[in-house]
Order: sequence, then C-alpha cells, then structure tokens
Amino acid sequence: MVAPEEAFLSVLQVGVAKVAVCSQHGGCYTQDNIDRHLAEQHKVKRKKRAQLIAELHSKGLAVSKENVQQPPDGNGALRGLAILTGYQCRVPSCGAISTNRGEIKKHCRAIHKWKSGPRGRNAKKRSSQGGEQLTEEPYEEVKVQTLWTEKKYISYFVVREPRGD
Repeated sequence: MVAPEEAFLSVLQVGVAKVAVCSQHGGCYTQDNIDRHLAEQHKVKRKKRAQLIAELHSKGLAVSKENVQQPPDGNGALRGLAILTGYQCRVPSCGAISTNRGEIKKHCRAIHKWKSGPRGRNAKKRSSQGGEQLTEEPYEEVKVQTLWTEKKYISYFVVREPRGD
C-alpha cells in the first residue's frame, strides 16, 4: 500500500529535466525545494522526508528551477498540474499570457496601444452610424499551466487539453 505522503508525488520529465509533481498543490519541485514543501505543506516527518527525497534523487530529480526549461506553447497538458483558463496576446512576437482578463487588457492597451470599441447599449448604433468601429480583442482565451506555484516564479505556457475519450 502506498503511504499518503507518497500518493500525491510523482516524477515528471520536463524536457531534459525531471521534477517532482505534487498533485495536491499542482506544482513542481526540485532538489532545492522539495524538502521544505513536504515539511511545511504535508507535515511529513524528517525521517520519512529523507527517504522520499533519497528516492526522488535516485530518479534524477533536477537540482533547481534553473535546470528546468519551461515547455513550449501548444503541447499536451502535463499530468498532475492544474489546467487554468488564461488569455494570450495575439500580437505577433509578443505572446504575453495572464490568467486575469483585466491584466491582459491592460497589457494590450499599455504595450500595443489597443483601444477597445464602443461599449454599452448604444455601441451597435454608434458603430452602424459610421462612428468608431468595434475592434477585435487582441487576445484570446487559452488553456495554460505553470510549473511553479510560487508567485515570483509563475510563468504560464499554453497547453492542449486532454480529450475526454
């Protein structure tokens, strides 16, 4: 039988590196931060942590975040990581991503000088009278994941959702 503290951990190949994935918290961990995560988030005792960490190290766990390359956009979702709704800038060579629609709108206005079209109940009327035309939003809704859950390391990449066969 698998111990509870082992059931949520799996090793995932990300490019040439391996990371530990915590399915409970939806994030990846390396040799640098797995001990702290197990101790603080899962309350795993020192002796058991040492065993788990030794096993993870034997599987070739990456030493640090710097040894792990973020997957490119457009691949399948990584098992064990949360799939989130995000918004990606459509401007060629930009590709900014956020999980907050308001933030991607701010980005498009500030960086790309985008102006949204008419709003409100008279928007269609103004547009049909030759006024300001509705402009397409320069971002699109996408599905995203991130390897790291610590705020300062979050960097989203676009994924294809697994099919519900």
